Amino acid sequence: MVYDMGYPRVSIADELSRRLARATVEKIIELDFREPVFYLGMSYSFSVDSPLSSTCMALGTVRERNEMIEKYNRDEIEVIWNPMEYEHFHDVSNG
Repeated sequence: MVYDMGYPRVSIADELSRRLARATVEKIIELDFREPVFYLGMSYSFSVDSPLSSTCMALGTVRERNEMIEKYNRDEIEVIWNPMEYEHFHDVSNG
């Protein structure tokens, strides 16, 4: 995409947001997900060379949440908000 100085301007942040949203939806469709989901988490790692070099999405299921609640005590339950703890943790950077 070429960014010119004319109106309206497209900011890089807007373009990255658009690409990330599209890539996330495409990945969810590709997964053909069938379980009830309670959590959509994103994990970002930006670099100067590639702003979406490591952007991952996690889908946390109700089943996984219930298993974590049973496994961890009250002081450790914050683990349910860690996107890397879920079975469905996928790179969406390619969008």
